[in-house]
This record gives sequence, structure tokens and C-alpha cells, in this order.
Amino acid sequence: MSGLSLACQIVALTALAVLVFVAVFFRFVLNHSLVFEDALIPLLFTWLIFAGIGRAVWTKKLLHLSLWSGSGNVTVKTAIIDGIGNGATLALFGLLILSTVASASGYLITTIPTLNVPMVFQSAAVGVGATCGVVVVVSRLISDKSTWVEYGVSAFTAGVLCWGVASGLVGGAWTLLILVGLVLLDVPVAAAIGVTGAMLVSSGNLAQAMSVFVGQELNSIQDVAFIALPLFMLLGGLVAKTGLAADLGRFLTAVLGWIPGGVGLSCVAAAGILANMTGSPIADTATLGNVFLPELIKSGYTRAEAGALQACAGLLGLVFPPAIVLIIWATVVNVSVTAQFAAVLVPGAMLMVMMMAIVVLRGLLRGGSRVHRPQPVGGWPREIVRAGGLAAPVVAIPVILDVGIFSGVFAAYEAGAVALVVAGGIGAARGRVRLRHFVPVVTQAADTTVLVMIILASVGILQYGLFISGVDRSAGHLLGLVAGSTLGFWVVVNLAFMILHEFVEPIPAILLLAPFVVPLAVTVHVGLLQLGVVIVVNSTIGLVLPPLGVNLYVAAELAGARSTDVLRRVWPYLLGSLGVLVLVSALPALTAL
Repeated sequence: MSGLSLACQIVALTALAVLVFVAVFFRFVLNHSLVFEDALIPLLFTWLIFAGIGRAVWTKKLLHLSLWSGSGNVTVKTAIIDGIGNGATLALFGLLILSTVASASGYLITTIPTLNVPMVFQSAAVGVGATCGVVVVVSRLISDKSTWVEYGVSAFTAGVLCWGVASGLVGGAWTLLILVGLVLLDVPVAAAIGVTGAMLVSSGNLAQAMSVFVGQELNSIQDVAFIALPLFMLLGGLVAKTGLAADLGRFLTAVLGWIPGGVGLSCVAAAGILANMTGSPIADTATLGNVFLPELIKSGYTRAEAGALQACAGLLGLVFPPAIVLIIWATVVNVSVTAQFAAVLVPGAMLMVMMMAIVVLRGLLRGGSRVHRPQPVGGWPREIVRAGGLAAPVVAIPVILDVGIFSGVFAAYEAGAVALVVAGGIGAARGRVRLRHFVPVVTQAADTTVLVMIILASVGILQYGLFISGVDRSAGHLLGLVAGSTLGFWVVVNLAFMILHEFVEPIPAILLLAPFVVPLAVTVHVGLLQLGVVIVVNSTIGLVLPPLGVNLYVAAELAGARSTDVLRRVWPYLLGSLGVLVLVSALPALTAL
């Protein structure tokens, strides 16, 4: 099942990337538009997402907090916690299967524009994915030789949650408490959100709600801006696998290496440029770690110091276009992606300058971290000329992205497709593109897309439930009493996101809290562009702090250091991030570019 799911994902993602590039080529080179582009792209994207459910469940890649791992009586505890997670997942998938069947008649008589095929070809993806999810959960229970405790808890949890949806006995604020409880019990976030949202939607009228679930899941993922997520993940993977990131690193080291702390400066500068191509902090950390960590250690950094710098430099992937987190935020709250990118430029530059200042100060105080001064040849250092020739096409990639996006020539996802072809062309011209690179890059991009978009699809159900039940207005009123002023709003929001970022990655954190903080932001007259920037700057702190601390763990592993040792050396950078967070919260002008 996992292999079949992966094959479907690879086909869908490859077709999607090719279609987007062909559409751009036809529009700008041949001056002709593909009439089926606007309909076929969402169709392929929907199948990419839901075809991956089976694999995500089988490989246990549905996001959950993992708060209960490694403590207590492992056998009994694991059976109970896993059983609750299985039950909630089965409940959500079961409801989606029923909803697909209940809404099929309506989708059969509704056609997809320009393709002239029934909408059921798209809605069926939800039912197929949910069915695969059920089969995989049951298969895994059998193959893992689960105890009767896990079987019993799984069935009991699924039954109770489905009964709660059908009966409507649980509603309002109590439903939100159930959501919090399920998430804290390590239930996959998508399942917890989807089931509690279904409770709010049904309000005891299950027959009427059945026709809503699939529609809300589809509506929440239809914006074409989301397609940028897999395309930029592909771009980042390709840049890493073809050695383009290493070319960039050698050039920057040649230019900056003579300065005290020069190798560290090169690392931060490369992270900023690479962030302008991938939009992913984890991808940046992993890619540049392999390039710079050996050089950092060779130039005088301890393994822990090198890991700390790499962990924090990778965070620039959150705050430079085309940051995936900002694309998700802008699309969810319905603001311009381009405007959101513009809003983050100054704060992103502030973070980058702050990191560079710390690196130079360290170099001056320690007197290390220098490399040799290249010998001038004909007025130019030979090493700079040689490395610059290799790096120039790499630097051209973010230039294409930025010019295309900010000039309005390309949408963000279209720029991603163009940059992907350019990067592939550069790699192929240098003989570095191999078939063995293709599968892991596409697999990682597809898996990450499924992880994020399944949560977003479930958020569609929750948001609709919050709206029709009035809970969003009640919660907004309650939050307004606590944070009725702009200062109070920023204190509450920053604390809430700072705590949540300790346990949840930035995108799920946004999807969880956006329905509550956005109405309150409007009430206290806080701009949504500024709020988006504050949230991503806030997340630069959580991603290097336990227990989540993804960047911390990745960098520590690559550096061969203990995460606790790396943690002790990230504090200068985190204090700098905190200072930027305060400034961006207090000064809206910093995000008004």
C-alpha cells in the first residue's frame, strides 16, 4: 500500500511540476494560455495530497506532539496512547468515506470547468485516500501484533468520537477542550482537528453534515498558491543533490573567509541566499550543514559552536521569500502572497545582520575562524574568480524568483516551477543530475506536502464548524477581554505562539491558532501582514529549543555534537531573535515595505 501510494504521489507531483512550467512557457513564450490549466492543476494537487494518506499513515508521518514517548510503563502506555491515536484517525477517515458517498450524487451532476468532467473525479480522491487510511491503520495493527488493549482502545475511541459527531451532545467550547485533549494525547493533529470540527459542523444533524465534510476539505486546499509548497521543496532538494549549494558555499568562503569569523559569515550569507530558493529552514540546515560544518570546525569552531551557528542560520529559511510558512499564512488569511513577502524583507535582513554581527564579534574576541587569504592574480584572487564562475548561475536562481514574484510576472508557484527548471538545467549542464537523485527528492517533497495539506484540509472542517456554531466569535470575545489593547494583543499572541512553537512546527501552529487570532487582530487594528511576520520571527525561537527543536537536532547530528551542548551555544542568536521580535511587534513600519 505504501509503495502504491508513493508511486501515485510521484506521478501526480511530476505531472504537476511539468504542467505548471508548460503553462508558464505557453503564456510568456508562445503568448497562448492553456485553457485547462486552472482546472487540471487543482485536480492533480488534490490527488497528490490524498493519494499520500496511505503512505503517511503507514510510515507514521502524520504530525503529532509525541509528548508521551519514553516514559512510564512502555507496553501499557504505548498501547493506550497508540490506540487513542488509531481510533481518532479511524473516526476521521470513516466520516470522510461516508461523506464521499453521501455527496457523490451532487458531484456527479457538477462538472469541473474547462475539463467538462464530473466533480466526482476530484471528490473521489478524498474517499480513496480515507479508505486507504483505514486499510493501513487496520493492517498496521495486525502486522505490529498489537495487544488487545490497543485493539480495544482503538475501537472504543473511534466509536465514542463518531457517536459524538452523530449525537451532537458535545458542542461549543467543550469541543475545543476535546481538541486540546486529543492533541495532548498524541493524536495526529489532522485527525484531532478534523473530528472536533466535524462535531461542530454536525450539531446533531449528521445527515446534513455528511454532505459538508468533503466540500470543506476540498475548499480549504484549492488555492493554487499552495502548489508552491512541493515545487520549492523540489527546488531545495535539487539544489542540494546536484552540489549547487556547495558551489555557493565555496564562493562565499573565498569572498568572506579572510574576515574574523569569515567562515561563519559565509555560512550565514549562504543560508540567506539558499533561503531565497527553498523557503524551508530544515532543508537549509541539512543542506548547508554538509557544506559548512567541516569548514567551521577546521577554522576554529568547536563542534557544538558550529552546530549552534548552523542551526540558527538555517532559520533564515523562515523569513525570506519564498518562505513556505508565509505562503501558507498569506493564503489562509487571504492576503497577497507578494505583499507578505515584501513585508518580511526588512525583518529578515535584520535577523541576518544580527547573526553576522554575532559571528564577527566572536571572531574578534576569539581571534580565530579565518581561512587563508587568496593570492591576487591579475588584480583578482584566483579562488574568487574560479568559485565565482561556478556560483554565478546559482545566485541567478533567487534573482529569477525575486524579480519574477515582485514584478508580478509570475505567481509564487510559477516562479518555483521556472526556478526548478533553471536549477535542473544548471545541474544537467554540469553532469550532476542523476536518476537516483529524482526519487528521494520527489518523495521528500510529496511527503512534506501531504503532512501539511492534510492538516489544512481538516482545518477547513474546523473553521466551518467554528463559524456556524459561533464558537469563533465567543472565543474572539473572550480573547478580546484578555488582550483588548494592541500591547495586550502582542503579549498574548507572542506568548501563545512561543509556547506552541515548543511543541508544534510553524505551519501546524499557524493552522491551529489562525482562526482565533485573526479576528482579534482585526478588532485591535493590527495588520495581518505584520502579524504574519511576527509569527514567523517568533517561530525562529521555537525551532531551536527543545522539546521540538528540529533545527537544533538536525544541526547537532550533522556536527557530531550533543544537542545539549549545542543548545548552550544558541542563546546569543536567540536573544537577537527576541530583540527583532520585540521591534517587529512594536514598529509596524518595519513590515510596511
